[in-house]
Amino acid sequence: MKQLDGPTKAHLDPVLEEPCREPTTRRRSPFPKDNRPEVWAIGAVLVSTRILLLAHRASDVIAGLAIGAVLERLMRRLTGFGRSG
Repeated sequence: MKQLDGPTKAHLDPVLEEPCREPTTRRRSPFPKDNRPEVWAIGAVLVSTRILLLAHRASDVIAGLAIGAVLERLMRRLTGFGRSG
């Protein structure tokens, strides 16, 4: 088997029976790169309004963001969302 360079993992393509290169450090997202700043901006505004309107304490909002990030990663692993193929 040919040695692959860079942070990749090799596996055999079942159709071509040759090594495939799949980056292990690339993150996948359902949003195109062009829309990500707008999504982050909307999220930041929503988070800050919860604190500014005194609806929640800052520690509660930060804890909620952390729990949401962990759950999102867990759901991606369980469902396989974002994987190619």
